[in-house]
Amino acid sequence: MAAYLTDGREIIVPLSFFPDIKQLSVKEREGWMILEWLDIHRDELMANWENAQNGDPLERIAPLK
Repeated sequence: MAAYLTDGREIIVPLSFFPDIKQLSVKEREGWMILEWLDIHRDELMANWENAQNGDPLERIAPLK
């Protein structure tokens, strides 16, 4: 499992550290990855939400990897 920090660093942790996640189906793991992405990019998402409400252009957010 990988986490991407806002300063550009990437932390990789083996799934063996999280046996419960390792037992999930691929579909269930995808859900965890999306939640992780949302958490990592929360500030960017909120800034884009504010931009959208004000009619300002949205900033690009790094995709799920």
